[in-house]
Amino acid sequence: MSIYPTMRPEITLDFANSRKLDPRITFSRSSTATYVEGGVIKYADEHQARFEEEGLLVEEARTNNTLYSTYEASNYEITNVTSTTNQLAPDGTSTAVLLTENTATGNHQIRNKSVQTTTNGTAFTWSVFVKPNGRTKFQFFTGYTQTTVFDVTAGTVSPAGSGTITAYTNGWYRLISTSTAIATGNIYQYLQLKNDSNLNNYAGDGTSGAYVWGWQSENSVPFATSYIPTAGSTVTRAADIAQITNVNFSSWYNQSEGTLAITAKTYDNNYTPLPLAFIHQDGSNSYQFNYQSQTTYLPRVSAGNYVITVDSSANSRDNCKIAGVYGPNSSGDFTAAVGVNGSSFERASPLVPNVIAATSLKIGSNHGNTLYANTTISRLSYYSRRLTDSELQTLTL
Repeated sequence: MSIYPTMRPEITLDFANSRKLDPRITFSRSSTATYVEGGVIKYADEHQARFEEEGLLVEEARTNNTLYSTYEASNYEITNVTSTTNQLAPDGTSTAVLLTENTATGNHQIRNKSVQTTTNGTAFTWSVFVKPNGRTKFQFFTGYTQTTVFDVTAGTVSPAGSGTITAYTNGWYRLISTSTAIATGNIYQYLQLKNDSNLNNYAGDGTSGAYVWGWQSENSVPFATSYIPTAGSTVTRAADIAQITNVNFSSWYNQSEGTLAITAKTYDNNYTPLPLAFIHQDGSNSYQFNYQSQTTYLPRVSAGNYVITVDSSANSRDNCKIAGVYGPNSSGDFTAAVGVNGSSFERASPLVPNVIAATSLKIGSNHGNTLYANTTISRLSYYSRRLTDSELQTLTL
């Protein structure tokens, strides 16, 4: 039987429905950035929060190492295809290029001539937007990283787990490939058309091809972030910083006990843990209440490094619900508990004080803003008491 909390939360941040920031939130990002709205790429000004369908987008700083993210003849080399520029792109501009194969037998491809440097054993993530115009299969390779094959009609990526396909408006797809470099050196990115027989070396029909736009290369990282446009040099998108501090925080936060509930998109990867929310003491990591997403969910109440691990099979959820508590239980112990999507709880009683001397709430980043969620956060609620197990579980259903 579901038991809902009998009290209203002290604060509710409903980013998915409001599509705006609560006035108590301080937000900054020292660069422009892109986001997706209705399947279309949009542009946000410096210090403007970004809202996608699922909620508030929070990302770390990233650099696009591709010098020209849109087609520029001197920076791209084409083989057995012709190029037609000024085509409609996913952001509504006329900056895409149409590649049409000729009738020669061989590889029908485009090469990005921006030199990328890889280090043996490190991750390399590349992405590009394509729109089929007769060809629906594509192959990406660099020579120093894994070759990835995409079939946008079937929605498949080979080898499995090496990339993703995301649909956008007007028939566009974003192809993302992540692999580990097998050598150290300079590489180029190749995008090849494949025919219906899944061959990349074939006799072209003279009419088939694809539209291409939005090249991006993110080195030493195992997943792609939002599109970063470039026009002759590398560009770095600054980190998103959203937080509640000072009286805007102390007016609702209870240091003796409380409950924090979050709904967010989460990822299953082996990257550094991704913080969804972080209550901490200013200037110190001594006391913290931290939700992180990795191969496990890691709520943490600590004087040191105590974690509670929850079923990792719950990962990779577009709408993951996490709720946790801090404060004394019926036995007087300081405990932490968490429920994920209505699952059973993991709990323990570390020997830490009966208080979290916190001064701020970080949203999508951690203490010191060194880690970022790189995801969208739909909703965050805080209750000023330690909810019961039944109430806690209901919040995650």
